[in-house]
Amino acid sequence: MMELRALLALLLIKCPFALCNSESLLPSVPSSDLMFSISSYKNQTGHWVSKVVLEHDDISGIAHGNSNKGSTRKRCNCQQSVQIIATIAGPPAVASPGYEYFSGIGYYKFHKTPNTWDAARKICEEEGGRLAVINSEEESKVIQKYLEKAPKLENVSNNDYAIIGFHDRFIEGEYLTVFGNSVGSTGFTRWSAAHQPDNAGRNENCGSVHRNGGLNDIPCTWKLAFFCEQEGW
Repeated sequence: MMELRALLALLLIKCPFALCNSESLLPSVPSSDLMFSISSYKNQTGHWVSKVVLEHDDISGIAHGNSNKGSTRKRCNCQQSVQIIATIAGPPAVASPGYEYFSGIGYYKFHKTPNTWDAARKICEEEGGRLAVINSEEESKVIQKYLEKAPKLENVSNNDYAIIGFHDRFIEGEYLTVFGNSVGSTGFTRWSAAHQPDNAGRNENCGSVHRNGGLNDIPCTWKLAFFCEQEGW
């Protein structure tokens, strides 16, 4: 986040409002009529995305200037505006002890000492991370590799599952990640079997991953191994 703030500050210094009518940005646009804003947010995978917005009430001159990749024009109430969107990412952060980095995916730590879902979530947060949320088949394969190396887990409620970061505690069948987003928005919705999730015993309200890499609902009171993750860029 520090790298992001530094880069945004540099952008503001190098492109003050009085200079933003250069040919590379908005040719022939009076700087006095230009609206400039920056907003950023953290997406569901932990990455920071920054949106840079340049708006002007008459950008007809842009059509004769240099085009910019990633820019769009829109017309509203007889006005036009230009919008430039950029994603800024920094180098991998330094993870807490015990976390292993997988390029393009993130940092992971496999806790073999079993805990309940709530206790596991607290441990991950105390380490500066969170319960893992699977966003792709590639990420699922990382989880599977850890489980393959531990064919027999000690003192667990079930040897085939490990806790990860989703649940349906608020509304039955409405699965949310630890970010509060729907599981359907993560990019990974493969369940461990065709009959899952099944809410067996009407008390399976917490999330886990099966050894085959698929999702599964489990009782929140089960004590299982669990996966924490920290953001990687």
